[in-house]
Amino acid sequence: MAAQEKLEFTALKCLAKGSISDLLKEFKVDSKKVTFETERFLGKAISKPPVQEASVPNSRLPPPKQQQNPFTENLPTLDAEGAANFFNTLSTEPKPAPVAV
Repeated sequence: MAAQEKLEFTALKCLAKGSISDLLKEFKVDSKKVTFETERFLGKAISKPPVQEASVPNSRLPPPKQQQNPFTENLPTLDAEGAANFFNTLSTEPKPAPVAV
């Protein structure tokens, strides 16, 4: 099972980085030889696309969208004193009696 988990981790890491070089190493594939054979078969040179600057280098994942949380957008903000008062009132309030089932 460890080999399968390692391969899955490598695949996820390559997906996040946007580079398959680690997967090629895992399967013992020589990328230069693959490129050479492909160019020989096609009869023309393969050119790499221009590098685009992104927040994460070589990332194919879109940037995360900022979403508002409906549960926290209406919460009041507390300062240190308000937070201390909140926890003090919680500790002094009587706890409800447990209900027998």
